[in-house]
Amino acid sequence: MKKFMVIIAVIAMVGAFAATSMAAEWSFYGSSRMNTVYYDKSKEVAAPARVAAGLPAFDDQDMTWTSQTNSRFGAKVKASDAVSGRMELSMSAASQSLRLLYGTYNFGSGILKVGQDYTPVENILSGSIGALAYDIAGNAPVPDGGGNALTIGSFYESRLPQVALSFGNLDLAFIQMKTVAPLDPATGLASAVYTDPDTTLPKIEVSYKFKTDAFWVKPYAGYNTVDYTNPATDDSISVDSYVIGVAGKTNFGPLSVAANFFWSQNPDNYGRLNAAIYNAAVINGTDTEDSSCWGGQVIAGFKMSDMVAFEAGYSYDHNEVDVLPGVTGENDPSHWYVNATITLAPGVFIVPEIGMVDFGDSEVGGTSTDLGDATYYGAKWQINF
Repeated sequence: MKKFMVIIAVIAMVGAFAATSMAAEWSFYGSSRMNTVYYDKSKEVAAPARVAAGLPAFDDQDMTWTSQTNSRFGAKVKASDAVSGRMELSMSAASQSLRLLYGTYNFGSGILKVGQDYTPVENILSGSIGALAYDIAGNAPVPDGGGNALTIGSFYESRLPQVALSFGNLDLAFIQMKTVAPLDPATGLASAVYTDPDTTLPKIEVSYKFKTDAFWVKPYAGYNTVDYTNPATDDSISVDSYVIGVAGKTNFGPLSVAANFFWSQNPDNYGRLNAAIYNAAVINGTDTEDSSCWGGQVIAGFKMSDMVAFEAGYSYDHNEVDVLPGVTGENDPSHWYVNATITLAPGVFIVPEIGMVDFGDSEVGGTSTDLGDATYYGAKWQINF
C-alpha cells in the first residue's frame, strides 16, 4: 500500500506539472490487462527437488486470475521540436514499478536518448499470453502472464538504463552492465569465493533495422564484461558474454511470418531472461568455462478479418557448458502455442490461447534427466485507453 501511494503521489505531481506547463505537450495513455489461464504442470516442474531426491511428487494444477504486471499507465511528452520524453509505470494489483523513463534530443544528424528503455538487441515478436517460463516452475500458483515467449528462443533482458544514439535505422547503446557471478560447479550456485564484481565498461549493444513495405530485417549484437575478485587474495577472473543475432518479419497479404535467431556466450551472465540451465560461466580452478547458447523462434500469423486474427509460434534453445573438466551439461527447452486475438472494439481485445512449455532434459556425462513440462490454456483480457 505504501508503494502504491508513492506512485499515486508521483502521478499527481506529474499531472499538476502537465496542467501548469504551457511549453510541453502531454499525451497520457493506459492499458489494463487481466490473465485468466489454467496451468497443468508435471511433477518434474512442480516439485523438482522432491523428484531429484526420490521422494513422492505429484503433478500440480493452478489457475491465474490476476491483472498482469505489464498493465500500464504512461505519458508521452513533447517539450519542443527537438526534445521529447516518455514515462511508463507498471500498474498491476501485484506490483507497481517503473517500466520506461527516458528523454530524447534530436540534434539533426541523430537522436540522443538518456534513461530507461528497451535495448537494441531486443525483439518482441510473439503475442503469447503464457507466463514467463521460469515463473511456471514450482508448486506455487503462477504469478502472472503475458510473457510474449521471451525466455525461450527470444533474447530479452528487460528495459534498462542507458545512454543511446540513433542514426536513422542504426542504434548504438551504452547500457547498465550486468553482474551475474560465475557458478561454482560443486554447488551449482554463484561463487562464494569470487564475490567482488569489478566493472570498467558499460554493456554495449548495436543493431541496424533494414525496412521495406513488405519486410524488415534487423541484425544485432551486444557485449558485456565483468571481472570477479576474491577479496581474500585479490585474485580475479573475467567473464565475457555476448550475443549475435538477427530478427525479421515479412507479410504476404493477411499472412505474416516473423523469426529470430541468435548465438550467445554466457547469456545468463549477460543478463538474458531465460528458462534454461547450463547457460552461465562455470569456475574451473582459477579460470572459467564459458557456456554457449543458440536458439530461435518462428511466429506465423493470419488476419482473418478486422475482428479475428490467429497466431502460432514455436521457440527453442540449446544450452551447454562444461560443468566439470571433460563433463558437459546440456539442456534444450522449447515452447509452442496457438492463439486468437478477438477485437471487440478499438483497443478492446480477448486473446484465448493454448500452449506448452517443455523444459527439456538435463544431460550430464551421458545421463539424461527429464525436467518436465507444463500445458496451459486460457485467455488474456485487455482494454487500452
